[in-house]
Amino acid sequence: MNLSFDWYNVFYYVCEFKSVTKAANFLYVSQPAITKNIRNLEKSIGKKLIFKTLSGIELTHDGEELYKQMKESIETLNLITSSLKIENDKYNEIININCGVSSVKKYLLNNMSEFNKKYPKLKFIIKTVDADISIRQLEEGKVDLIFLTEEVFTKNNSKNNNIIFVPWKVTSECLVVSNEVKKDYPDFIKIEDLNKYPLMLKNESSSSRVNVEKIFKSKGLQLEPTYQLSSHWLIEEYVKMGLGIGIVIDHLVDDKIKCGEFVKIETDCEFDQRVFGYAYRVDSAKTKIVKEFVDRLS
Repeated sequence: MNLSFDWYNVFYYVCEFKSVTKAANFLYVSQPAITKNIRNLEKSIGKKLIFKTLSGIELTHDGEELYKQMKESIETLNLITSSLKIENDKYNEIININCGVSSVKKYLLNNMSEFNKKYPKLKFIIKTVDADISIRQLEEGKVDLIFLTEEVFTKNNSKNNNIIFVPWKVTSECLVVSNEVKKDYPDFIKIEDLNKYPLMLKNESSSSRVNVEKIFKSKGLQLEPTYQLSSHWLIEEYVKMGLGIGIVIDHLVDDKIKCGEFVKIETDCEFDQRVFGYAYRVDSAKTKIVKEFVDRLS
């Protein structure tokens, strides 16, 4: 038998209202559609369930028995469906997120898309803002979720107990070039020789740039990048074009290295490992939905 829940549901409401017309109005469908559903159900189970009278409809003996047996189950299922709909519709919110372009592209876009399937009324506003400003905006309630390193969070957070930092990934810089131009570069480059090659780094305000410059200065060297770019995503794009060596965050390009699009160049430049994560308020009205969102991150 090919049975449909809709047939039972329609039959339930016809029984409740004792009227095809009232059931059709309640379910926002046409009367012929109601009649067709009832006929399909009767055909599938091989029983006559209702008959028309001058005042509406009456149930046959089999119809009465079926109605009694299914009433509780249908009402339970309708209650569950209604609860889920309320749950999905209740998040008519805007989630403000501060995050780097590369992290948005690699980690957040798919997550936001899947999240919106569950909560279609939820909206996201994504901005790229310096970490110290992001922390201040989080403290002031102007943003709901920020992504940054633990080091920067600890340095800039004003010990607000209502804000928590959650470690997510251990990161470090690495050197990469496009596989297309790898033949033009050695497998290993000493730190003192890096300036001989076209280098691509983030601009001077980024924590990644500060860390690289610190290493150069500790060796008595001056960092001389060929390109200074606003995001790791732009560095990746420049690397793809074969314009030089990109100094990037490892976890942002690990998939490109694995598939062979980028090739990692070894160096004696000892990049520090850092903990990358996210922070949010625990006292916000949006805390529950923000927590559910970050729990889905891979």
